[in-house]
Amino acid sequence: KSLWICHVVFHDVSVFPSAPSVPPQDVRLLSLSSTSIQVSWAAPPAATGTYDDATAVTGYSLTYHALAREDAQRHQVLAIGADVRSFVLEGLEKWTEYTVWVRALTDVGPGPASPPVRVRTQEDGTWTEGSHLKGRRPCYDLSALACVWTRSVVTLRSHGQFVLFLGARASSLMATDLI
Repeated sequence: KSLWICHVVFHDVSVFPSAPSVPPQDVRLLSLSSTSIQVSWAAPPAATGTYDDATAVTGYSLTYHALAREDAQRHQVLAIGADVRSFVLEGLEKWTEYTVWVRALTDVGPGPASPPVRVRTQEDGTWTEGSHLKGRRPCYDLSALACVWTRSVVTLRSHGQFVLFLGARASSLMATDLI
């Protein structure tokens, strides 16, 4: 008879914490006003199985910037709570297109950014025909317009275009000076 001896060694398996390997899902933007956007998202799914306590999402960060504006700097909102799935960005430029990314954060660091999502803030301002414009038709072709006024000039932005409200005369401005 033979005697077989089997030696079994058990090793502790350690799971090292890591950042999420996938970004938050279903990122949506909603223009609430001319200066605010609501950002909403779903938590990132676990890459394999479920996150353990060491890799649990501890919060979210948002990165956003205006497109085609003087302020092309990226802005960040850090430390949004882990249970939050919506955030309102305020103090934005009127009638401006923004790009937004969302990242999940863990104790180890941030995960990948979501694909960029774009939205335009709403316009602001309304057209009110003043008594000084009675009998005058609005000009729609500013490429050949010379403006003359004496009193102050008030400008509004409508669909990304400047609308000038002018007084009488004494000074002049070519439309090309506005570009």
